[in-house]
Amino acid sequence: MRIISQDGLIDVSYENILLSLYDGDRAVAIKAYDSVSDDDFVIMGVYETVAKAEKVMKMVRNKYAEYLHTDGGALATVNFYVQPNVWNIPKVFQFPQDDEVEV
Repeated sequence: MRIISQDGLIDVSYENILLSLYDGDRAVAIKAYDSVSDDDFVIMGVYETVAKAEKVMKMVRNKYAEYLHTDGGALATVNFYVQPNVWNIPKVFQFPQDDEVEV
């Protein structure tokens, strides 16, 4: 799944980063860290409250949960049958603006 920052300038793979909340002095930021190094990060979104930032984090997880969709049964059989629409791609999540998040 691709995730895009609030301002649309950052586009990264959700599978290759770590998201973290950072409660600063006046705002709460959601930071994306490279999964290898915790020193380098980019700000994906900034929100007025921790509650808003937590809600956005839940929105990201819910969007990712939609990534794999099956119509029941095994994903593939010994005859190499793969269910249609197993991968509902492309999946993209853009961090909403602060005023778009209601808690």
